[in-house]
Amino acid sequence: MIRAQIVCMSLLFASAAVAADKPAGEMGTDITCGQMIASKAPMPAKMGEMMEHFGMYAQGHAKTVDKKDKTGKAEIALMTRMAKDHLALAKSLKAMAAAMEKGKDIPHPAHDEKAMMDPALMEHMKMGVAAQKELANMMLEDARKMDEMFKGGAKAK
Repeated sequence: MIRAQIVCMSLLFASAAVAADKPAGEMGTDITCGQMIASKAPMPAKMGEMMEHFGMYAQGHAKTVDKKDKTGKAEIALMTRMAKDHLALAKSLKAMAAAMEKGKDIPHPAHDEKAMMDPALMEHMKMGVAAQKELANMMLEDARKMDEMFKGGAKAK
């Protein structure tokens, strides 16, 4: 679960500097870093909402499985674990969103512009943005498949 939280936080912070379509060292002072981070707060809030719904679904799903069935026990264990992890992530993501929102009130401090342009730091930013795009595409594709399943009345296996 900690790894998932780190991935979520990395994706959110990676997008901050590119939101202004400028390298991190050239963002200027028209928007502070705190304001940029605050502008990203709806993303973990929405991720938290999604995780909460999936966690609640997993809890309910586990209750529908035949406890006497050997594979049923394995599915119940999996769904119970998924519910626990999803709900913990939901809580963490919602707390992160609240913390990020507070960034809007942080004044713009001085930055070491040379350090901001460090190639390793910029590479992390670029890789984070690439992962963000990949995640967005994966989520859209999964949502499309789920919509198709709902339309067709198909059962998940």
